[in-house]
Amino acid sequence: MRRTAIALWSVVGLGSEGFAANADRETLLDQLQAKFSVCVAFYTFEQSCRAEGETGLRLRATRRSAEALAEAIAMSPDKVALRLEIALAADQALTGGCDGLRTLESRYAVQCEPLSSVAE
Repeated sequence: MRRTAIALWSVVGLGSEGFAANADRETLLDQLQAKFSVCVAFYTFEQSCRAEGETGLRLRATRRSAEALAEAIAMSPDKVALRLEIALAADQALTGGCDGLRTLESRYAVQCEPLSSVAE
């Protein structure tokens, strides 16, 4: 997991020289973990509406990165689960079900695709 977090930091430009203080680092990592959580929710919802295929691969890769980031900022499993639960509820409310999947794709595909490829 540490290797994944280090790769993520380098890809998003969060090298150690860029941190003014540990609090800034924690805030940036928390925000990045939140973005990954939203993408995990999107891929989870997408997978529930489609056959496994590529969505399953993106979901697993993105979930690993979200977990690594949560570990890096010592986020409790309860908070990680709550963040995911909130994102899934928002997806469900936005779409009303699988018939609205295109709505989520237009909203999250561009944001999540780079994160899922970084995670692999």
